[in-house]
Amino acid sequence: MSEDPSHTVIVSVFRHLADPEIESTREHNWAVIYATLDWKTQKYNTYSKVPTSSPKYISKSLEANRTGLSKTIQAMLDAGPNCKDVPAFAPDGLFSSPVQIHLPRGDDGPALHLSWDDGAFLIGENGSYHLNVPEIELDIWIDATKPMMLHGHDGETLHDKTGSMFYYSWPRTQAVGVYQGEKVMGTAWVDHEFSIGGESKQNPEALSYGWNWFSLLSSGVKDMEICITQVVNEDDIIEQYVLCNDETGQSYKDIEFTLASSKSWVSGHTFQNFDTCWKLKIPSRNVDLDIISVTPNQEFQTWLRMPSFYEGAVRFSGVWDGVPIKGFGAMELTKGTDELKSMKQILNNATSLVRQELDICIPTSVRPNHFNRITRVRFDKYEEKVIQENIVDAFYMLNNRGGKNW
Repeated sequence: MSEDPSHTVIVSVFRHLADPEIESTREHNWAVIYATLDWKTQKYNTYSKVPTSSPKYISKSLEANRTGLSKTIQAMLDAGPNCKDVPAFAPDGLFSSPVQIHLPRGDDGPALHLSWDDGAFLIGENGSYHLNVPEIELDIWIDATKPMMLHGHDGETLHDKTGSMFYYSWPRTQAVGVYQGEKVMGTAWVDHEFSIGGESKQNPEALSYGWNWFSLLSSGVKDMEICITQVVNEDDIIEQYVLCNDETGQSYKDIEFTLASSKSWVSGHTFQNFDTCWKLKIPSRNVDLDIISVTPNQEFQTWLRMPSFYEGAVRFSGVWDGVPIKGFGAMELTKGTDELKSMKQILNNATSLVRQELDICIPTSVRPNHFNRITRVRFDKYEEKVIQENIVDAFYMLNNRGGKNW
C-alpha cells in the first residue's frame, strides 16, 4: 500500500470446526472468498468458493435447477434500481479441488500449509507467508515489518458474551510478487481469528451479531497501524475497541471512543444500507479521523452470509495526538446472520427506494404544474386539487395497503 495505491486485494479462508464423528462434514466447513478493487477504474469484483460436498440446498442454488424462490430472488436482484452501481450477482462457485491441510513433518516445514483450487496455496508462519491464487492472478510473498497485534483481552475476544474467540494480526507486512502479470510491491494486513472447542459450544446469539471493522495504515510523519472493531446487535454495542501501534512500536488500546456514520449507500441488488463515510473520535488522545470508502459499490454478495456484507478499501485523514495523519486501509461491515431480520430489512429498504421513485413521478402532494411534462396539459389549482383527492390519494391508499408497495 503506497501513497497512491493501484489495487486492493482481499483473500479470506474460512473453516468451521466439524464434528469429528461425522466424516462427511469435514470438507463442507471450508470456504474461500476474494475481493479485488482497481483504484483507477473503480472496478470491484468478488469471487467465492464452497466445496462440492456442501449442503444440498446450497449446491442446488448454484446449479441450473434452481428453486422457484431462488429464481424469484434472482429476478428481484436483477431488476433492482441502480443495478449498474454494483457488480453483477455471481452465485458461489464450487471448489474443483477441496481445501487440504498439509501437516508439517516434525520440525521441518511451516506451521501453516493450505492448498485448494487450481494450485492455490497459503504457506508460512509467524508473519511470513507465501500466497498464490491463480484464479485472480496473484502470487505474493509477505513478511511482517511490525510487531504482532493482539485483539480484545490479550488476544481473546467476546469471551464473556458469545464464547471464546482468539484473534491476532500482523498489521503491517511487506508484500512483493506478481499481480495480473505485473510485478508489484505494497503493504498487507494479515488477520487470524479462531476458536477452540467447536461450533456446538458457541453461543447461538453470536451468530446474529454484526460488526464494523477497519484496518488502517498511515504513512508519512506518523507510521501507524490502527484497528477499529465494533461488535453490534442492531443498535446495541456488544464490544468495541481501538488498537494502535504507533511509530515507536508502542501499542495502545482504547474502549472509550465514538464511531459515527455520516453517509450511507443503498445497494441496487440487495437493498441493504451500508455506511460508507465514518468519523472516529477519541477525546483522550486528541484523535479525529474521517474514513471514506474509495468507491461506494464494494458489496460482497454470497450465500455464505445472506444477503451480503461490505468488504472494501478506504482512505482516511485527520489528526492523531493532534498531529495530521492520512493513509489507506480496509473496511468490513456485516449486519448479522438472522435471516428473518435480513429479509425484513431488505423489504423495508426496497419499500423506501420504491417510495422515493414513486414520489418523483407521482408525488404524495401534487406540486404546481407537476403533470405538465407528463400530459402536456396545464391544470389550474382546482383541477390539481381534484387530481390530488381522486387520483393521487386513492393511488397511495391502494399502493400502501399491506405495506408492500413495491
